[in-house]
Order: sequence, then structure tokens, then C-alpha cells
Amino acid sequence: MKRPLHSTLLWSLVASIALVAALGLGAVLVPEFIPQTGKILGSASLYAAASLLALGCVAAHERDRGRPVAITGLLACLAGLVMWLLIIWSPEPATDWIASLVVRITIELTILAVWSTSICTILLQRTEHALSRRMQRLAVTLFTLVAIYFAVIVWIEADDWWFLRGVGSGFTLIGWLVWSVLMLRFIPARRAGYRLCQITCAIGTGLAAYLLAIIWFDDYFLPDVVHERLLSVLIILTATGTLISACLALIDRYQKRTQVDSISGGARIHLICPRCETAQDMKAGRNRCAKCQLRIGIDLEEPRCECGYLLYRAPGETCPECGRTIPPQDRWRAAPSETDQAEESPPTGAT
Repeated sequence: MKRPLHSTLLWSLVASIALVAALGLGAVLVPEFIPQTGKILGSASLYAAASLLALGCVAAHERDRGRPVAITGLLACLAGLVMWLLIIWSPEPATDWIASLVVRITIELTILAVWSTSICTILLQRTEHALSRRMQRLAVTLFTLVAIYFAVIVWIEADDWWFLRGVGSGFTLIGWLVWSVLMLRFIPARRAGYRLCQITCAIGTGLAAYLLAIIWFDDYFLPDVVHERLLSVLIILTATGTLISACLALIDRYQKRTQVDSISGGARIHLICPRCETAQDMKAGRNRCAKCQLRIGIDLEEPRCECGYLLYRAPGETCPECGRTIPPQDRWRAAPSETDQAEESPPTGAT
């Protein structure tokens, strides 16, 4: 059976990490027996980093999420790895401008690979809620702007002021991205928790924006005392909202798992095998035909609200538990009674 690409990358990542560890131990214990340890160690580390970046692109490509970005990221990872290996192992070029050009092109490929992996990671997150979609679009926009900024900085003769502020902005946005991904994974289903998550996302985004403003406009900003107090308030509110939202989301998931279905697990379904046409009864799950041994999978899934409430026989168009609007395909449609059917059907012989 053909091994998936992400599995191959994972195994290669494991092998490269093991090689880096072995070379590190060898360099410490017997450095005289391992020639060019630094170059080998650097090459293995670069391969591990490239494999790690490519994993996000492969996952997005396999799930059909942003395939052009994923393909671009894979090509950038491969080209960047080759360029870095050439820089490590090739002799020094004859002129400085050639060396500078090669290094700048390699850095551009690295920026493109990191940007593609970040975008693919963002696109892989769930977007059932409008809040998730808004945060996703905002994250894609911000990371694209940061990537463009660093791509431009590489080619211009910028001083340390621009570079350091760019690095600070990049780390701030990376921290904001990690926090956003965690928040999108722990969105409470109940309405009050969802509102709290919205407010927390707004405060956390404001905290990141305030940090960026401090990085770029510190000389024209508020006194240090005001900085400290405002930052402390934003950090406390963000941390509190994040923890409470995560706890509420975990509570909702636990209640959803423990809620009893209206259909018992041992329910049997009468069906006819599509291959040998043998009538038989089967349980939910994986089964085999009693005659031709055809594998048949039966999946029973009852309609539930996002909060986990079972919608079987739920009246109305809103969830009785959280008040959300029930999608039309999940609403309960009671069968008309025999009396109603008799009243609606025309009498015999009527035209």
C-alpha cells in the first residue's frame, strides 16, 4: 500500500531528529572521529526544519484547503533546503555580491515557506462559527503583511531599527496566531460562552495591536506607568476569558459525549445486501454480509445542536437548550396523524 506523503515526512522528520541527536552526542564525546561535524549537524537540522514546515502544507493539500498555497509552500521548502545546503557545503564564491545574492534569495525562499505553512495552518482550523471565519481572515491578512515586510527588508539596506521592530512584530503576531488557534479550538457551544469568546478574541486582538503600537511608536506614546497598567489589564482580561472559554468548551464536549441517544447501541437494521441481495439484520458499525462476506458500514447519527442537545422531537425552530436556530434539515418533522390524512385525502369517487 502506498504510504501517504505526510507519513513519509513524519518518518523522515523522526530520522533527521535522531541523526541530529546522534551527531550532537558524537561531537561531544568523540569530536575527533567525526569530520565536518558542524556541516553535517547543520544539514540534518535544516532537513528537519524543512520537513516540519512541509507537514503543514501537506496536511492542507490532502484536505483540499488552499492547495495553491500548499503547493507553493512545498516548492519553497524544497528549494530553500537545497539553497541552504549549497551555502553550507559549497566553497566561498569569488565575489561578495554573488554571495549576498544567494543568501538573499535563500532567505526569501525561507520566508515564503514559513508564510505558506502559517497560512495552511490557519486554513486547517475549523470555521463553523462566524467568529472563526473572521479570525481566520484577519490572521491570513496579518501574516501576509508581515511576510511582505520581511521580504522587502531583505533587499533594502535597512538599519537595525527597522529590522528589530520587524522581528518584534513577527514574534507578536506568531504569539497571537498560536493563541487564536487555541481559541478557535475551544469555542463554547452555549450562547453565553460564545459571547464571552467573542469578547475575549476582541480583547486579545487589541492586546496584540497595542503591543505592535508600542513596538513601532514607543517614542510618541504614553508614559511607562500607563503602559504597564494598560498592558496588565489587557493581559488579565485575555487570560481570564481564554481559560473560562476553554473550560466551558470542555464542559460542553463532555456533556455532548455523555448525553444519551434516543437509539440504543444494540439497535438492529433490516437491509438487503447490495451484492447478493440477501435479507438480513445488522447492528450499527462495521458488519459483513452473512452470505457473500461483503463489508457493510452502518453509521447512525442523530441530529444535535452545536451545544450537544438532542434535537429528536424538539419543537420549534430554535434549540430549547441554547436558543440557537436549528438548521432546516435538522428540524423535527412530525408525521401527520391518520385523522389529518383522512381529512386531507379526497373521498372516493371525488373529482
